[in-house]
Amino acid sequence: MILFDFVIYYFTLWFEKNKQNLSWSTPLERAIYAFTVMCAFWVLSFWQLIEFFILKNKHYHITAVPGLFIGIVMVFLLQYLYISKKRYEFLIEKVNKPFFKNENRGFLICIVFGVISIFLPFILAIVLRKIR
Repeated sequence: MILFDFVIYYFTLWFEKNKQNLSWSTPLERAIYAFTVMCAFWVLSFWQLIEFFILKNKHYHITAVPGLFIGIVMVFLLQYLYISKKRYEFLIEKVNKPFFKNENRGFLICIVFGVISIFLPFILAIVLRKIR
């Protein structure tokens, strides 16, 4: 849960500092959406590994419906935890400066984690195709 807290905390701070186009949601909601997209890419990567090593399929049979369902459930679950149950407020109250004293370091780690999350399924697909 500390990984979830870390990413959502720093994405929320980043969206609070960059409110130019936030008209339809709050910074915390945007952070939850961004984290959900990153997790969806991790689920996709995990499914690729299952198909390659366990199912041993020659072609990927990844369907969008289970991934979309998992993403929607995850958005509602994270909104319930961080907004309805006020976990984000608890996180802010519990620690004055969570994780790092320098906010830029937290932003950088979250951005790198996001970029790795986005490119991982594509790199994994290329590597697994070369192995076959």
